[in-house]
Amino acid sequence: MTTTNRILIADDHALMREAIVQRLLRDFPWAQSVCAASFEEVMACLQTQPPFLLVLLDLRMPGMSGVSSVAQVVAAAAAAPVIVCTAVEAPDLLFRLRQVGVRQVVSKAGHEDDLLTAIATLGLDAADIADEITPTPACNPAPLVTLLPVAGALLTARQQEILHLLHQGKPNKIIARELNVALGTVKNHLYVLFTRLQVNSRAEALAKTREWFL
Repeated sequence: MTTTNRILIADDHALMREAIVQRLLRDFPWAQSVCAASFEEVMACLQTQPPFLLVLLDLRMPGMSGVSSVAQVVAAAAAAPVIVCTAVEAPDLLFRLRQVGVRQVVSKAGHEDDLLTAIATLGLDAADIADEITPTPACNPAPLVTLLPVAGALLTARQQEILHLLHQGKPNKIIARELNVALGTVKNHLYVLFTRLQVNSRAEALAKTREWFL
């Protein structure tokens, strides 16, 4: 089965779509970006075009009806993971989106690296994809995000930074302020961090990593 290099970027703002396309081109020069500006276009792409590697979905576009529409996209995407990008930060939104199968949620108020971090957690085998597609010599695929090994765990530089702030006893709101990101972005990072550390809480994360940075 041929590995796909196609990424569906769905957002009704042309500038946002173009910014995502350009960032993906920089990190995945071999990837093929397909754009959609409405729920109808997203469903048409998923139902009539070849499979996608990944779907980046705006929560609010023409034709979208919130989480119920996202559930339809997840079902139509089949094996392709779906990442939702949104400016909405309702307390229960992350939970409801995960219930319908969304793999990651990224705040539009966050840093562009937050999207790369979210994609990196999906475990997409970029090396195998790049080898199969055989890019031109000028296109050398770079890793989507640098994962740094810390005592057996693979943590991004941002995750290590957040872990340091946790050890300083700083709450999520202060961490968000110091990193100049949205509170929801910090919560997403913590979810991924706890998953990588195989813990379920801040207290467990602190206990497990207490000696890492001594």
